[in-house]
Amino acid sequence: MALPTGKGWRWLYTPNGHPAWRWSALGGLALTFAADGLTQLGFAHGSLYPPVILLALFTGRIGFVLAIALAAAGLTVAGIFLSPAAPADFSPVFVLANRLLALAGIGLSCLLSVVIIHYLRQLQPGHLRPGHRARGRLLRHRHVPAPDGDRGGHRDRSPVGGLQGAGSGP
Repeated sequence: MALPTGKGWRWLYTPNGHPAWRWSALGGLALTFAADGLTQLGFAHGSLYPPVILLALFTGRIGFVLAIALAAAGLTVAGIFLSPAAPADFSPVFVLANRLLALAGIGLSCLLSVVIIHYLRQLQPGHLRPGHRARGRLLRHRHVPAPDGDRGGHRDRSPVGGLQGAGSGP
């Protein structure tokens, strides 16, 4: 998958989903879960999972992003049962609120990552094939009538939609 041209984008993407992105996402998942299991309930470690999902975005694989997001959601729920108990004066409502906010963040970062990968794939030069919806938006196909007003004419496929040489001959 290739990004749009421009040198400023090159640091953002490694061609062919370099394994370092996968290992970074998996390592971040493991570190976040380990930290969650060592701290008391009520500390919002679940909010550290959305950046891990954004790391998975750089693999360029929707399936991997979904797998990391599902694992993060499962580990967030598991953290409720595996973490040490909250202090006695700490309300369980806050524990549940932290976990629900973490699950919302996981869902939103997963959705964002999937949409970004989808649109980056559409920007690939080989992705726009004849008859594709995006091609119709890029090139306006308009019928330009012949100068004498009869039913003849031609299809204008210029990017500006018939402003260059509309109705004139070769």
